[in-house]
Amino acid sequence: MNACYQAGGHTDRKEFEWLQKVLDVKEQDMMSLVTVPDDLAEVDKLVVAALRKENWLPPELGRLLLKVETKLLQERPIRGTVTGQMMWWLIHVHFKAMPGLGFLCTTVNLYEIAWHGDTPDQMRRFIQSWEWVIGHLDPKEIPSEHALTDILKNCMAKSKVSGLEHKLFCRLGPTDPDRNPRFLIFQIEKHIREAQAEQNKVNIMKANSQRAKGYQLGLDDVTGGLAELGSKLASWPEPAILAAPLATTRRIALTN
Repeated sequence: MNACYQAGGHTDRKEFEWLQKVLDVKEQDMMSLVTVPDDLAEVDKLVVAALRKENWLPPELGRLLLKVETKLLQERPIRGTVTGQMMWWLIHVHFKAMPGLGFLCTTVNLYEIAWHGDTPDQMRRFIQSWEWVIGHLDPKEIPSEHALTDILKNCMAKSKVSGLEHKLFCRLGPTDPDRNPRFLIFQIEKHIREAQAEQNKVNIMKANSQRAKGYQLGLDDVTGGLAELGSKLASWPEPAILAAPLATTRRIALTN
């Protein structure tokens, strides 16, 4: 889509406002999208070409486009054909998860967030999942802070390394200012930072130990890697496609 904007020669960024207004069109007014603003006609043509070129649309959406296009061509006088803004609107409607809303998640997805483990990577994935679901909820449907706190607390109960933090958190009173989801996320992030710091410490001590033994960081990595690669290449069997000509060449040399 960005390539279409640039190819259209527009620099006033009206395209973003234009497409955003297209998404607000009601279903009964869909046919009004046949008419494209004059200053955006070139970009609209590029959008149509880009969407049709790769044939990446889902089959059912492609059939719907053909149906709409056939209906337009049958009208007398012909009103027009499928435009880029109409395709944009149809794609938006097709991929809506909930009719009338543009949000992807519901409160059910909050209860589906699972604690996968206590490694820093697993904790990061947990936070990413939590933030992704919260970010894709309808703001009107986001549970109360008390409910979010209970959901997070139940997830952390499965953690072994955060067992102490979980027990201390459960002892906080209902009116305690720290009894909120942000405090729990902070505790998880704190553990991630501490685990990363410990790993960095181990790596630094290992590097210092190797350097003290005469290991040159960087140079020995290259020379050692090349030596290992050379030994592997020497142990590999000769490819048959190359072995046959070489064998023929040896026989000719011996006969001569």
